[in-house]
Amino acid sequence: NADNSAWTFPKYTTLSIGPVDASYTEISLAAMTKYTGIQITTTGDYEFGSDHDSAKVKLVLQGTQRTDCSGSTYDVPLSTVTDNDGNEVPSAMALGTPLALSNTGVDYLADASAVFKFMMGGLFQLCYTPDGTFDADDTTRANAVFHTVIKVIGIGSSCTTENCLQLERWDCYFNYKSTVAAPCRFVFEGDDARTGWTIAHASSGRSRLAWTAAWAADTLDGNGLFQSEDMEACTDTDPEQVKLEAV
Repeated sequence: NADNSAWTFPKYTTLSIGPVDASYTEISLAAMTKYTGIQITTTGDYEFGSDHDSAKVKLVLQGTQRTDCSGSTYDVPLSTVTDNDGNEVPSAMALGTPLALSNTGVDYLADASAVFKFMMGGLFQLCYTPDGTFDADDTTRANAVFHTVIKVIGIGSSCTTENCLQLERWDCYFNYKSTVAAPCRFVFEGDDARTGWTIAHASSGRSRLAWTAAWAADTLDGNGLFQSEDMEACTDTDPEQVKLEAV
């Protein structure tokens, strides 16, 4: 509609994140992989003028309208990343945090040091503002949604906070030596899919499932009541082998 009409980037203006090749239509990334650097590059005789000196972008779900860029409804939770001192810090653009891009005065905007780690798979886009405000009124219609789709390969859930996916429960069990058949299925698509969960496939359409190293025993208090668990992550450990029996 007229309210959502605005300027658009020149055709074939591309987006790149990390070492992934720049694309006008779609770039493909992997969940829980660390990427450094982002760049928007225009083509032909176009350049980014001084009106873009305060440019910022924010990550949103695919299909977000220009007029929704100022709100938080379509913001995306990300994973934390490890900084040079070994501390866990938020990813760039986590939960709607705008990221400033440097205007070179020629044909690209960039932040070469921005670090990203996408927590969930899915389809995303960038909201863009040349003046850095994401003004809710946007009377000048300065905001825009960048056309390139960011496809992140992986699973997603409806949780909405930083690192929340690793805390989601999907209770599933196997009986010792399979003496009792257990319905241990992970379904993300179709009629049997778990509510609120999704999956973004690689081009092959195939997925893989891994498991962690064995967890240490839970910590109990003096009365035998649960206090805490000693979690392991698939990204940090090799899968447990000793406790599994070959068939």
